[in-house]
Amino acid sequence: MIRNEKLNINIFNYDESYDKPQVICLGFFDCIHLGHLKLFNKAKLLSHLNNLEISCFTFENNPLSYFSDQKLVYTFEERIVLFSSLNINNVFKAYFDDKFLSLNKEDFLNNLCMNKNIKAIVCGEDYTFGYKKEGNVDYLKKYCIKNNIELYIEDLKLSNNKKISSKSIRNMLIDGEIEEANKLLISPYSASGKVISGKGIGSKKIYPTINIQLNQEKVIIKPGVYYTLTCIDGVSFKSVTNVGTKPTLNDYSKNIETYILFYNKDLYNKEITIKFIKRIRDIAKFNTIDELKNQISKDIDYVLTI
Repeated sequence: MIRNEKLNINIFNYDESYDKPQVICLGFFDCIHLGHLKLFNKAKLLSHLNNLEISCFTFENNPLSYFSDQKLVYTFEERIVLFSSLNINNVFKAYFDDKFLSLNKEDFLNNLCMNKNIKAIVCGEDYTFGYKKEGNVDYLKKYCIKNNIELYIEDLKLSNNKKISSKSIRNMLIDGEIEEANKLLISPYSASGKVISGKGIGSKKIYPTINIQLNQEKVIIKPGVYYTLTCIDGVSFKSVTNVGTKPTLNDYSKNIETYILFYNKDLYNKEITIKFIKRIRDIAKFNTIDELKNQISKDIDYVLTI
């Protein structure tokens, strides 16, 4: 077990022992959307009524990469921050590999439940688990009855008569529909990372910007210029963020570069979070740097009006 004192949360391997009475939410939780929030709200109610700690299960790597080239909406580290914001006490993590993939449904539940004091489980009605997803809520009901565990199955949360899913949110982000995606997430889509050195061209000739180092497993939203909030030590600052290339500067490397309004302190090597609020425009190639600087000034003016 690892205790994150800053976030007030415990992190376990999913087969570790833990004897405190708890209710656990089951899912992947690639992102945390309004459907997931139903599970956590139910767990909070059970926690309050029965004096239970709240736990959840998730993966520490990217299971999607085993079957496709899909990226994560939120990395494991970013999810831990969100879990903490929901007052989750414990996170039980598994590493998705060939060994985990081959686990049958009973072995998965035994590894998860038999060495813990789990009083209740909360999951969605479409929850599946085990080898080839052979486990479902019907099997889970039988398992919980056999092991004297209360089971609470939540109905799917719908938006426009469609199931809210991490997959649909991921597609919205890839298509640049940031405002639509944010309506379904518990917090605006964000990217966290350490501030790294850029090429310095923009800072010298245009506006002083910062670059962040991103986890390669994370999905990056559609290239463009965005109104963002940059969070530094718990304080949010309005910012303008370029996602993708900088063709006017003949820089075709893909990165995230941010200009923070009314902020001039050194952030090198500091961990920050950028929350994406609204897409302003596409990336464009300008004839001169002065034209680009003029457009960025307009972007800043627009952000100030929001």
